[in-house]
Amino acid sequence: MNKLILSNVGGLLLIKSLTMGAALAIIPIYIEIFNSDSKALGNWLAFFSFLTILQNFDFGVLSTLKNKLIAPSFVNDSSERHLIIRAGLISLLIIGCCLSIIFIVIAILFFGLNYKAISNDIFLLFIVTSIFLLIFFPFKISIPILQSLQRNGLAGVAISAPQLIIFGVVFVFYLAGLEGSTLHLLIFYIACCLFFYIAFFFYFTYLPFKIPHRLSKNLIDRIRPSIKLLKSSLWFFSVQLSLIFIFYSNEVFYILLDTPDLVVRYQYYYRWYSLFFVGFSLISLPFWSSMRQAVVDSCDTEVRNLTKFLLFLLFITFLAIFVFSYNFQFVLDIWLGRNFYVVEFSILLMFNLMACCICLNLAVSTVLNSLNIIKGQALVLIFAGFVKLVIILMYRNDLFIISDYDVVILSSVVSGCIATVLLVIMTRRELKRFL
Repeated sequence: MNKLILSNVGGLLLIKSLTMGAALAIIPIYIEIFNSDSKALGNWLAFFSFLTILQNFDFGVLSTLKNKLIAPSFVNDSSERHLIIRAGLISLLIIGCCLSIIFIVIAILFFGLNYKAISNDIFLLFIVTSIFLLIFFPFKISIPILQSLQRNGLAGVAISAPQLIIFGVVFVFYLAGLEGSTLHLLIFYIACCLFFYIAFFFYFTYLPFKIPHRLSKNLIDRIRPSIKLLKSSLWFFSVQLSLIFIFYSNEVFYILLDTPDLVVRYQYYYRWYSLFFVGFSLISLPFWSSMRQAVVDSCDTEVRNLTKFLLFLLFITFLAIFVFSYNFQFVLDIWLGRNFYVVEFSILLMFNLMACCICLNLAVSTVLNSLNIIKGQALVLIFAGFVKLVIILMYRNDLFIISDYDVVILSSVVSGCIATVLLVIMTRRELKRFL
């Protein structure tokens, strides 16, 4: 099992090193094609960040599917396995439809009321995005199927593909001498993204694993298992939504606070620190699958060994974060040019804490997910999300006392620390039965 984990981790790290390299290289190119217009670039980065959030907004269905497909009843019974995969496909289609409808309604209501103030390009932006989400979501079914079969390397390709795709699109714009346009970038990105995910689904999932395509003629029979799956995914959805709100939606908050130029500054730090927590999230993926399998098989020794190995990798990650932070100004000088941007100590400190919180949160969530303890995580993260919201609202209403810190990042750090401490306590309590 450890050899399997090491091979999966190695493949995932190789994939992620390519995608993170692309994520870092893209910022100087962005600055070039947007002609150093920080407001326009900030708006695009915020919109693309929001689109990325929506692409990962699966209502917890993928996580629920992954846990169910590892269960013995589904592994040993192909008909049951086909039934749950079919329910997953329909559930993802329902989610895509809902998000698509929400986007269209927002476009009609908001832009209809402000027609003269809003350009046609922005209206088209929303319509194109809604169509994309409708088509895109069902093809994500490949990810939990491959993960349940311990083929995490292939699943990692599907998870990481959007970063490589947007880099390719932006690089083509740069080579062609085209100016940055949100609508044009989006259209090219969507076309490439759909082509990749459709091809990936058919080549790596549909054909080799014979995904069921015939559905019952009775509409109720088609929908009922999917509704049941969506209900069982509710707590996973709460966890997913809370994590997005706490850690991964800060660009959107800058736009809501009318400071789009700060999105660019945020990205100077986020792109580099995401190397650690995104990398660690990929490392933890095979642990989730393997620990879940060990729990299902009642192999307590394997659970203990996997937990210790995961904590060792977490410790190494913490050391790497602190060493990197000490040399961050040097890294920025190489990346953007000498003295292009001077590191602000308060932001650097907060990103250190946020990166450590996210990595520790990923580690304990991996353990709790493998034990199928989802509701407790959701309640803790919902509370932490409420704390973040209170901090943001206090700042917006001029009630925030500390004005020398970036309140968006600070709100993530405070709420993240609260969530992480509570989740660590919960994990220690649950692991006692394996000691």
